[in-house]
Parts: sequence; C-alpha cells; structure tokens
Amino acid sequence: MFFRDLKGFSGETTGVSPSYREVRRLILAGFGIGCIPEHIARKDEERRLFRRLPPDEGVAEANIHFLWNLQARYSRAEEIFISMMKETLSSGE
Repeated sequence: MFFRDLKGFSGETTGVSPSYREVRRLILAGFGIGCIPEHIARKDEERRLFRRLPPDEGVAEANIHFLWNLQARYSRAEEIFISMMKETLSSGE
C-alpha cells in the first residue's frame, strides 16, 4: 500500500496480504500485480510465471530482525545457527 501511495497508483485494490505466499498465489491466479521479495520471485521469473516490472532498482527496502530467547534451551544445531548468524551480522556481511 505504501508503494502505491508513494507512486500515485490508483484504482481498486483486488487483494492485500502480509503473506508473500498469498500475494504469490493471487498473482499466479491472475488477480493482478504485486510486490514480493526478489529471492522469492526469482524461480517463478526463470520459469516465466512472473515478469519483473520496473523500476529495476526495486520498490522497497525492508529491515529484517533476528531475534531469539536468551533464556531458552536450544539444540546443538540451533546453537550453531544462532552463533553463525550473530557472527555474520556483526561482520557486516
């Protein structure tokens, strides 16, 4: 909705969802166009189910937050994953 307002798009909104899976389903069902993350749309674009629309630089930036419970007990795999994520995020990659 923010992008629509910012770019001055008007007209009836067919569907809105916070779920990219639902937005993808609506696009594939022929309800219109939508904004979904590039890494999600890439496979559908390669299979020619989606077509990328301008602008090439994208339409939005999104902050992604990595959260975990400091008091929870984690499996060894979960501990390794959290450790690797913290290391990656602190290195600025």
